[in-house]
Amino acid sequence: RIGSTDCILSMLSNHESSESLSVLPTTSEDYTIYKKRWAHVAMFSFISFSNAITWITFSSIFYQVTQFYDQSSLAINFLSLVFLICYVPLFLPASWILDIWGLRPGAILIGGIFTSIGAWIRVLGYKPSLFFVLLIGQIICACAQPFILNAQPMVAANWFPAGERTIATTIITASNAVGSAAGIFIPSLIVSNTTCTNETTCSDGKIMGMDQIPFLLFLEAVFCTVWAVIGLIFFSSKPPTPPSAAAEMAGKEVLAFKESVYSSLRQTGELFLDINFLFLTAAFGITMGMFNIHSKITSLCFKKKLSVLTTELLFFSTLIP
Repeated sequence: RIGSTDCILSMLSNHESSESLSVLPTTSEDYTIYKKRWAHVAMFSFISFSNAITWITFSSIFYQVTQFYDQSSLAINFLSLVFLICYVPLFLPASWILDIWGLRPGAILIGGIFTSIGAWIRVLGYKPSLFFVLLIGQIICACAQPFILNAQPMVAANWFPAGERTIATTIITASNAVGSAAGIFIPSLIVSNTTCTNETTCSDGKIMGMDQIPFLLFLEAVFCTVWAVIGLIFFSSKPPTPPSAAAEMAGKEVLAFKESVYSSLRQTGELFLDINFLFLTAAFGITMGMFNIHSKITSLCFKKKLSVLTTELLFFSTLIP
């Protein structure tokens, strides 16, 4: 997904940080490495996981949702597309807020809590006539996404020494992809492959169609809320003392509002003048485009009643490169 570019940028920044560390008169023994750093990776990974679920919820049950809400294919596709649309205008403000306010206010209070709020608003759209409520919930979850994806490298930078940042960022980034896979797999198990919407039992004996989709939305809302609350209680923006010289220097760098906005715009402009960054952007843009278009392939697979395993293999094939 789009957030994978942040992972690459973090790896590049880690490389620069390691170079800068070589000229600092400090050693790793001067810094404390906290064991709870892995707990923070786990908490953040599940928050990212939960946001990914809300993004892709309706992919594998596309035709059932279309019939349930009596909407066009375009309207149902927009439930997923809104995440990509909202990311474009929000990724720079999200990055600025994360830089100024920190991980806990930006990623947990805005990212995690807004994902939970959006998930519960989706639950309120449990009737076919309340599709607009469902859409509002999706938009709120979509607005939370940039605060989660853009924070992925910050968790590693704030909590981990230079030698562990890459693996920490990789774990967090992978959690979003695994959440997308779960968001395809789980709805297909809960919502019947038949598209009955009447008040009688479906032909395959599962829960009647009128109950399946609201029940799915409820389960996802509970899951999102549990991890948002855990993050709200236990997650910290940074450890009591920095784990590295780079983290210590970053903590001392506080810019005024105008200065920080100018710095963000200047750095963004410099990136787009870097040929290496442009090559990375093109490569990941193509890869992530293939990744995102899979949601449409999934709906076609389930229309043809291909097995869940076959569909999951198609999904993970986009992750192999």
